[in-house]
Amino acid sequence: MIYVFDFPGKADLLKKLGKHRGGLKQCLYINKLADVEIAVLEKILKAGVKETKKTWPVTAK
Repeated sequence: MIYVFDFPGKADLLKKLGKHRGGLKQCLYINKLADVEIAVLEKILKAGVKETKKTWPVTAK
């Protein structure tokens, strides 16, 4: 399971991802990396992290 924050365009990327379950909310389930397009997964993860930082900015103390 991969937790991915929602972002604009996520649904379109999920259509290109390959074999998976969920993902439209936050939880994305992938059994084997061989079942998905790694480049698309990378785009989903990067966009999710970018969107998460808008909501929960990380700062050093």
